[in-house]
Amino acid sequence: MSQTILIEKDENLRKLFSINLNTYTGSDIVERNNAEEAIELLKILPSISLIITSSQVDNEDTAEVIYNFLQENDLHIPMIILGESKNSEIKEQVLHLKEPISWEILVKNAATILG
Repeated sequence: MSQTILIEKDENLRKLFSINLNTYTGSDIVERNNAEEAIELLKILPSISLIITSSQVDNEDTAEVIYNFLQENDLHIPMIILGESKNSEIKEQVLHLKEPISWEILVKNAATILG
Protein backbone atom coordinates (compact mmCIF):
# COMPACT_ATOMS: atom_id res chain seq x y z
CA MET A 1 0.00 0.00 0.00
CA SER A 2 1.27 3.48 -0.83
CA GLN A 3 1.98 6.15 1.77
CA THR A 4 1.57 9.88 1.24
CA ILE A 5 2.89 12.72 3.37
CA LEU A 6 0.41 15.59 3.58
CA ILE A 7 1.42 19.04 4.83
CA GLU A 8 -1.43 21.55 4.84
CA LYS A 9 -1.61 24.47 7.27
CA ASP A 10 -5.42 24.71 7.30
CA GLU A 11 -6.73 21.98 9.61
CA ASN A 12 -10.13 21.73 7.89
CA LEU A 13 -8.55 21.38 4.44
CA ARG A 14 -6.04 18.87 5.81
CA LYS A 15 -8.87 16.68 7.11
CA LEU A 16 -10.83 17.01 3.86
CA PHE A 17 -7.79 16.19 1.71
CA SER A 18 -6.72 13.33 3.97
CA ILE A 19 -10.09 11.58 4.01
CA ASN A 20 -10.61 11.89 0.26
CA LEU A 21 -7.05 10.92 -0.66
CA ASN A 22 -7.32 7.80 1.48
CA THR A 23 -10.78 6.93 0.16
CA TYR A 24 -10.09 7.43 -3.55
CA THR A 25 -6.40 6.47 -3.87
CA GLY A 26 -6.13 3.90 -1.09
CA SER A 27 -2.95 5.58 0.10
CA ASP A 28 -2.18 5.81 3.80
CA ILE A 29 -2.00 9.52 4.63
CA VAL A 30 0.66 10.66 7.09
CA GLU A 31 -0.03 14.22 8.22
CA ARG A 32 2.84 16.49 9.19
CA ASN A 33 2.91 20.17 10.21
CA ASN A 34 6.07 21.42 8.49
CA ALA A 35 9.18 20.51 6.50
CA GLU A 36 11.21 19.53 9.57
CA GLU A 37 8.64 16.93 10.64
CA ALA A 38 8.37 15.57 7.09
CA ILE A 39 12.15 15.30 6.74
CA GLU A 40 12.45 13.46 10.05
CA LEU A 41 9.91 10.95 8.74
CA LEU A 42 11.70 10.63 5.39
CA LYS A 43 14.96 9.83 7.19
CA ILE A 44 13.41 6.74 8.74
CA LEU A 45 10.90 5.93 5.99
CA PRO A 46 12.37 6.87 2.58
CA SER A 47 9.88 4.67 0.72
CA ILE A 48 7.09 7.28 0.81
CA SER A 49 5.14 7.23 -2.47
CA LEU A 50 4.08 10.89 -2.68
CA ILE A 51 4.51 14.19 -0.85
CA ILE A 52 1.72 16.77 -0.96
CA THR A 53 2.68 20.05 0.66
CA SER A 54 1.68 23.68 0.90
CA SER A 55 4.31 25.85 -0.72
CA GLN A 56 4.67 27.73 2.57
CA VAL A 57 3.73 27.06 6.17
CA ASP A 58 3.98 30.19 8.29
CA ASN A 59 7.36 31.74 7.32
CA GLU A 60 8.90 28.46 6.12
CA ASP A 61 9.36 27.76 2.42
CA THR A 62 8.15 24.24 3.12
CA ALA A 63 8.08 22.88 -0.42
CA GLU A 64 11.55 24.22 -1.21
CA VAL A 65 13.08 22.77 1.98
CA ILE A 66 11.60 19.34 1.25
CA TYR A 67 12.56 19.49 -2.43
CA ASN A 68 16.16 20.34 -1.52
CA PHE A 69 16.27 17.45 0.97
CA LEU A 70 15.03 15.04 -1.69
CA GLN A 71 17.67 16.26 -4.15
CA GLU A 72 20.51 16.11 -1.62
CA ASN A 73 19.58 12.56 -0.62
CA ASP A 74 18.82 11.28 -4.13
CA LEU A 75 15.23 10.41 -3.22
CA HIS A 76 12.94 10.22 -6.22
CA ILE A 77 9.64 10.90 -4.52
CA PRO A 78 7.05 12.82 -6.54
CA MET A 79 5.66 16.01 -5.04
CA ILE A 80 2.50 18.03 -5.44
CA ILE A 81 2.85 21.62 -4.25
CA LEU A 82 -0.28 23.46 -3.19
CA GLY A 83 0.26 27.07 -4.24
CA GLU A 84 3.05 28.84 -6.08
CA SER A 85 6.75 28.22 -5.56
CA LYS A 86 9.27 31.05 -5.92
CA ASN A 87 12.04 28.71 -7.07
CA SER A 88 12.11 28.28 -10.87
CA GLU A 89 13.87 24.89 -10.68
CA ILE A 90 11.08 23.50 -8.52
CA LYS A 91 8.46 24.93 -10.90
CA GLU A 92 9.90 22.83 -13.72
CA GLN A 93 10.30 19.60 -11.74
CA VAL A 94 7.22 19.41 -9.54
CA LEU A 95 3.45 19.57 -10.08
CA HIS A 96 1.95 22.81 -8.76
CA LEU A 97 -1.74 23.27 -8.10
CA LYS A 98 -2.95 26.85 -7.84
CA GLU A 99 -4.91 27.86 -4.78
CA PRO A 100 -7.75 27.57 -3.99
CA ILE A 101 -7.52 23.84 -4.59
CA SER A 102 -10.55 21.58 -4.74
CA TRP A 103 -10.18 18.15 -3.23
CA GLU A 104 -11.37 16.62 -6.51
CA ILE A 105 -8.46 18.14 -8.46
CA LEU A 106 -5.97 17.13 -5.78
CA VAL A 107 -7.26 13.55 -5.64
CA LYS A 108 -7.26 13.24 -9.44
CA ASN A 109 -3.63 14.35 -9.68
CA ALA A 110 -2.54 12.23 -6.73
CA ALA A 111 -4.25 9.17 -8.19
CA THR A 112 -2.49 9.72 -11.52
CA ILE A 113 0.91 9.95 -9.81
CA LEU A 114 0.26 6.95 -7.56
CA GLY A 115 -1.01 4.91 -10.51
